[in-house]
Amino acid sequence: MTRRNALVVGFSILATGVAITVGTYAVAAPGGTYVVAAGAIVVGIVRVMLALAMPADPASPSHAVHIDDPRWRESKKVQVAGKRCAACDARILGEVDGAVCKRCDAIVHRACLRAHKGSHRGPQL
Repeated sequence: MTRRNALVVGFSILATGVAITVGTYAVAAPGGTYVVAAGAIVVGIVRVMLALAMPADPASPSHAVHIDDPRWRESKKVQVAGKRCAACDARILGEVDGAVCKRCDAIVHRACLRAHKGSHRGPQL
């Protein structure tokens, strides 16, 4: 049963219980007795709560992303967060803190990038 159907059933049972209670109260004589459909009200509330706890229904096919959508293509970005810096060997904590050397594809901190680029020049004489 889908979440939507479970909600419809729960609210239907709840509405039936409330309608019976209100209907019998309305036709009862002043000070007379009337029926309280507590069972239907409680079952309806429980069904609604269980339905709300269910996972959401899957998206309809009209909202699904087509396989040729560019969002499915492989990303050209390199994962830098969590990697070790090639210059200082410390972990790079976030994507904004890291960079990739264009010459050797090494992952370095942005702060270490200048020193790393200097290592490409060879020994200083």
